[in-house]
Amino acid sequence: MKRLNGVTVLFLSLAGLWSIALTLLAFVVDIPVRTGTHNLVQTASGGYQEAKVLPQTYFQAYGVPELLLTGTGIIAAALVAVLLSHRGRSNQPNAGRVAWGVSIAALVVGIIGFVTVYLLFVGIFLTLACLTFSKQQATVKRSEQQALSATPRTTC
Repeated sequence: MKRLNGVTVLFLSLAGLWSIALTLLAFVVDIPVRTGTHNLVQTASGGYQEAKVLPQTYFQAYGVPELLLTGTGIIAAALVAVLLSHRGRSNQPNAGRVAWGVSIAALVVGIIGFVTVYLLFVGIFLTLACLTFSKQQATVKRSEQQALSATPRTTC
């Protein structure tokens, strides 16, 4: 098998696009600010004055760690895509331990971790990609075995 099937590519694409969209949204979406929230700011005379809290984007509030969290999904999706592509080219029978491990790890971290929004759907899409890849490979192997058993053998 040279290429991945369409369903596997769809799930890999969804995982990658979800991660890229969340990374880009970190620069645009504002963190909700509670009404009446103020910071105390020291004035030149040494006193304190209330200053209104302005809305910030996720990147402005959390910086590089926010990008690392959202980038984790991109890295996981790219890694699983490369692994499945390699296994498809070399006619391996299933998705492999590493691809399954990355998919399940993203899913588990998404379920129990603090980065639920970032990795939950990525984990779901990657797990589905591994499932469809393994099912397709099993179907291809069965059809190859049936073709080999159906061909007549000639003896000389």
